[in-house]
Amino acid sequence: MSIKKYIYIAIGGAVGAVIRVAVKSIPFAAPGGIAIFNTLLVNLVGSFALALFLGLALEVLNLDAELRMGIGTGFMGGLTTFSTLCKEGNLLFMAMKPQIALGYLTGSIVLGLFCALAGTTVARRWIVHREVGL
Repeated sequence: MSIKKYIYIAIGGAVGAVIRVAVKSIPFAAPGGIAIFNTLLVNLVGSFALALFLGLALEVLNLDAELRMGIGTGFMGGLTTFSTLCKEGNLLFMAMKPQIALGYLTGSIVLGLFCALAGTTVARRWIVHREVGL
């Protein structure tokens, strides 16, 4: 493997992490003082965007493997955050807000899967329309 792949992943990860921190600073109402909506937003957008990107990367965008890794693993990995999701769920449990914690964790997983499915669906439709010339 070339060093170029690691450079792309590092750059993508840095950009994704900076965007995540910027989104984290947006003031949303926070149950128990824990800013879960910011994390939910980046994780849902990231789930959709990663599925869409991967669906289009080979067939429409014709990106090389190193660049796909930089965007998929680096940028999307830096943007989304499973560890913060777990930390916030734990903080909600510790703050004696188990219903909010369970709703947040369950909703994040279910909505994340839905967003990934939506991203895949959009990519497939885009590819089909492109192939038929619509």
